[in-house]
Amino acid sequence: MGVSAIALSASFLGAAEGWNAAVPVIGVGLLLILWPFIALPGPTILFGVLGLLFCAIFGFLPGNWFAPAEWHSRLQQAIPGLASTVSLQPYQTLFSLGALLAAILYGVWLIQWQPISRIVCLQTLVVGIAILAGVALISHYAGMPIPIWHPRQGFGPFSNRNQTGTLMGLGAIVAFGLLASGLRRGSWTSSWWIIALVLCLGANLLSNSRASLCLLLLATSGWFVYRLGISLRALTIGAGVVLLIATFALLLGEQVVGRLQEFLADGAGLRGNIYQDTAKLIAAVPFTGIGLGNFAAIFPFFRDSSLNSMRVIHPESDWLWLASEAGIGSILFCLVIVTSLLIQTAKPANPREGDVFFAGFVGVLAFLGNTLFDVPAHRLGTILPAIFVAALCTRPKLLFYRARWVPWISRGAGIALIVLAILLVRANSVANGPQRGFVKGDWHAVRAKANEALNITPLDWSLYLIRGSANVRLGNWMEALTDFRGARVIEPKLAVVPFDEGCAWLGANSALAIAAWKEALRRSPDDQILYLQMLDKSVPFHEVHLAIVRLGDEHLDWAFTALQRGYFDNTTLDSIESKRSELTFEQQSVFDRAKSRRAAAEKDYRLAYELGMKTLGKVTFPAPGHMSEIQYRLSLVQDPTNFSAVYNLCLILRAQERKREMLQVLESVTKQAGCPDYFYAMKGDLLASMDDWSGAWGAISRLVR
Repeated sequence: MGVSAIALSASFLGAAEGWNAAVPVIGVGLLLILWPFIALPGPTILFGVLGLLFCAIFGFLPGNWFAPAEWHSRLQQAIPGLASTVSLQPYQTLFSLGALLAAILYGVWLIQWQPISRIVCLQTLVVGIAILAGVALISHYAGMPIPIWHPRQGFGPFSNRNQTGTLMGLGAIVAFGLLASGLRRGSWTSSWWIIALVLCLGANLLSNSRASLCLLLLATSGWFVYRLGISLRALTIGAGVVLLIATFALLLGEQVVGRLQEFLADGAGLRGNIYQDTAKLIAAVPFTGIGLGNFAAIFPFFRDSSLNSMRVIHPESDWLWLASEAGIGSILFCLVIVTSLLIQTAKPANPREGDVFFAGFVGVLAFLGNTLFDVPAHRLGTILPAIFVAALCTRPKLLFYRARWVPWISRGAGIALIVLAILLVRANSVANGPQRGFVKGDWHAVRAKANEALNITPLDWSLYLIRGSANVRLGNWMEALTDFRGARVIEPKLAVVPFDEGCAWLGANSALAIAAWKEALRRSPDDQILYLQMLDKSVPFHEVHLAIVRLGDEHLDWAFTALQRGYFDNTTLDSIESKRSELTFEQQSVFDRAKSRRAAAEKDYRLAYELGMKTLGKVTFPAPGHMSEIQYRLSLVQDPTNFSAVYNLCLILRAQERKREMLQVLESVTKQAGCPDYFYAMKGDLLASMDDWSGAWGAISRLVR
């Protein structure tokens, strides 16, 4: 029970930060101390583990032992105090190494573990995953968020939906194996595994993870082919189960089915571009890597084809992530470990055990398939359960069985993990300090805490922005400029960096604010939302606002954005007029409405009216009637809201040139609630014919929005 609890602790806690992230590492450390190794894995796996750890600690070697890359030298010159090691953030590398060690040592402990019943252990894990799925489903449908969970997509314990989908997919396939085993022996307990399967499948679908759903279907199909053979009966049952899952997906997982359709239509999309840019990073440092925990900080220097307004924190593939941070050698050692495990499957005592073991085996294969285009192996909440299943469904050889020194290695490693976990908690607390101070407006505290946080993560550009903003408010402008320059060097392509810098200078230095925002627009010239944010934020600062409006004159899309928001003047209108041929018909209509409102503001009501009328093409008039004036007047006496009678009466009065009477009727009807738009247009036309241009504009102004 305790061993499976360690595997699921990161999942239940959400594994976000602080103690939530440290608990599973501490759990593995205590396991190694209280129940130390009695043996080490066989030579092949041990070789792979030691090789992987050697690649991981490469980041702590001196950087001058190797030819420094151009970006490495540029960062060291721009950011004072950076480490001289391969990893420019050794603390980050140390914490990432702690998570890697926890996963490896947990796996090593499980390999030498000899439980009384492996099936009972797998049952315990599935029950835990099913409970987690049930809690997530209740939280979702009851609208009661779990305080320690922070899912960006609104479901599950993890911030990323693919992590939730991966864990639930693993739980579903093992639950399916337990169900098949129960049905084979005709046990009533199989009904419990139906419940577990339904809960895991439901949570898998609501996670909206395309990959985990597809891999679950493939794993289920593979189980049927292997366990029942290729026969009509097996194919019929297998197709029925797969069809049942697919039907469940259509009923419950409408969004994930939609995402599958998008994938079939558009392909990999941005993911493929990220792979391409990551390949360039790996090619730059193929043997040393950039050090564990450094991908998000270094990737911006290689980001070209995948560039957009979003920050990329991982390369959408565990293998690419590992190769970029620990070198391509780490991939080879990982393949040695994985291959050695998979070729030595556990020997079942009977067919019922075989159902469960093979289900776990294909579940692990599906997990490995997911690592090709996602990062579940980099998250303790998903890798620990996968290692748990893999260790129980395989039976690799052991080495140095019951040697005296083996337990002491275990205890030493356990102590090291606990120390690293405590340091991780401390680091997370330090990293969050500047944000808390920023909210409170305590600028001296913000600067002090940012200094402390930058000692741990010196390549976090957001910390430089926070400290720079604090320095602006404290009047330390030279220090602020240094901070903002550092942020731009670390993140040379995202527009959000100079945009936030410009926001910091608002109210302090207009010239610097304008310069920063010009750089932001240079980095993202097609981002109209960014330009609109600048317009909105600069309203209280006239000089900056006018400069941003003028920037729009050089770019039609920006100018039109300012126009639609109401931030324009005659220069803006002239700029758009010079490019009128590039406007769509709808944009031309919007432009003419803006010109009409500007003309009205300048009291040129005739021009305002004429331009406004050009945009009222959608005003439709009813068909005329055939009754007399007296009949229409009698209809109005009976029902003053009879708009049809009013309209036809106005037509008669207009035909007889009785303009004053018609005006009286129109003024009366336009005061009524629900008055149709065509009456305002008629009134404007009538007043224009009487040369009352101010009144004509006033009549149609409500229609010219």
